[in-house]
Order: sequence, then structure tokens, then C-alpha cells
Amino acid sequence: MIKFIAFSILGLFLLFIIFFAKPTEINNSLNSLVSGEPNKECIIDSDCVIKQTTCNLCSNYAKKESVNKDWNTFCPIPPILDTTCLAMIEFHGEPYCESNVCKEKKPKYMEDRIHDIINNIDKTNK
Repeated sequence: MIKFIAFSILGLFLLFIIFFAKPTEINNSLNSLVSGEPNKECIIDSDCVIKQTTCNLCSNYAKKESVNKDWNTFCPIPPILDTTCLAMIEFHGEPYCESNVCKEKKPKYMEDRIHDIINNIDKTNK
């Protein structure tokens, strides 16, 4: 009986956090305290990877950038999966190291492709 009560209280606490306590802000605050600023130091290109650098309940909307492969986010409240998460389209380039700083090569063809998609949407809406 005591275990049931303990798990019920824990469950209610987790539901409170997820629905009322703004879990994204809690996660991002904890991420800043535990992980600090994203580490972008590098020596060679293989030191850099594209990783999530912020926390978001829909992980597709979290900011991703070129950082050191050993740096990690700290997001203790896990992301959820819903239909809005699946609608996000992301384009990322290749990570590389320049002057000991991780950067990202944005592929030119992606910018052109996005421009074409937007133009096609505009044409169909007219």
C-alpha cells in the first residue's frame, strides 16, 4: 500500500511538471547549469558534430549546431512525441573545424531547394 501511494505521488508530481511547470524552461535551466555553454573547441574536423544544444519537449524543435563531439546536453525531462513534432523539417550541413572552432557548412543546394519549395507554395496559393 505504501509503494502504491509513493508511486501515485511521484506520478502526480511528474504530471505536474510536464503540464504546468514549463518543463522546457526547467530543462534549459538545468542544461545551462550542468552542461554550460556548448563547447565548440576543436583541433580537427572529426572533433565536431551536429548536436542538440537546447532542450525542448519536442526534440525536433531543439536547437542543433556544430559542437565538440564530447559535449552533451543535460535534459532530464524526456521529449514527447506528438504530431507537431513530426512536422519539423531540418537541414544541417557538415560540421568542420576552422581556427579551433566548430562550424557548420550550410549546403548551398539546400538554400536553393527551400527557395524553390516556398515559390511553389506561393504559386499554388494564388
